[in-house]
Amino acid sequence: GAMILDMLKHVVGEKEYRKSIKYYLQKHAYQNVDSEDLLIAFHETLGLSLNWFWDEWIYRGGEPNYKVNYKRILQDVTINVEQIHDTSSLVRLFRMPIVFELHFKDGTSISKTKVIKNKTNTIKFSIPKGKKVSYVLFDPDDKILKNVSFRKSFNMLNAQLLNAKNLLDRYDALLALKEINYNKKRELLFQVFKIEKFHLLKTEVINQLKKEDVLLIIDDFTNKFNNQNDIKVKNAILNKINVNKESIEFFTKSLYDLSYRNKEVAYKKLVTYNPDFLYQDVLLPLNGENDYGRKFAISKLEIIVDFGIKADSVLAINKLIEYTSSSFE
Repeated sequence: GAMILDMLKHVVGEKEYRKSIKYYLQKHAYQNVDSEDLLIAFHETLGLSLNWFWDEWIYRGGEPNYKVNYKRILQDVTINVEQIHDTSSLVRLFRMPIVFELHFKDGTSISKTKVIKNKTNTIKFSIPKGKKVSYVLFDPDDKILKNVSFRKSFNMLNAQLLNAKNLLDRYDALLALKEINYNKKRELLFQVFKIEKFHLLKTEVINQLKKEDVLLIIDDFTNKFNNQNDIKVKNAILNKINVNKESIEFFTKSLYDLSYRNKEVAYKKLVTYNPDFLYQDVLLPLNGENDYGRKFAISKLEIIVDFGIKADSVLAINKLIEYTSSSFE
């Protein structure tokens, strides 16, 4: 629902959207309403007929699936967009205004907004003299709910990943790197991890790096670890690599982490690596301090059952039984 409203804002413009929503809320204060009332409010406020939008996104189903191709001949760029999803009485071709951006190597850009409504659609750009295209964006910042296939060269993905202003455009480029040869993208992944601030991208870099290469970034990451989002990146690292001579210090320090999830991953892998860690009393009490603490306590008890001596295993089983009592949710 929220995504539909965001797309509606994209279609009519933010100022017009806010004006219409204000009118709608005032008109129907303390009343029961349905989607038709919102449609009427936009019509009465803006004089626009948005029946097509309601028909596509509310009354029918599916979402558009676009196949995009980019071609340049001298100073002319052609972008072909095809709607490739299966159509039926419930899912038809979609009509949506979509932004196309050409970004140049000198940092400038040009854009066009085109209503894409046919099976095949063509958008043409004339490149200013002396300009070289760095990367191309289809629907910058992902304003439209959609699937899209847009194959780009490694150089174009590289430029988009390092220079795109919007997080989602950089993330799209990073996901597309999954199809690129590892040796070709390896140094770029290191570079992105070093300069990127958002945990979503840093975590995806961890997913794409080989285990032995993740070990190379641990020291730099630990020295710069300074905010809550880094906890999520640390979790990705802990899940990616195994305990060995190079990583054991990282795992051991993670036992004191603020995140119970990170404590749990580190503890399980350390015990698997060396069962002696089972009895190192460096963790919080078994009952924990919140839901995550109790989940961690349960995980620790499970490990004691698997790796502990018989007497401790029996005690752990009894404690697990207590967790099933009415005292715990």
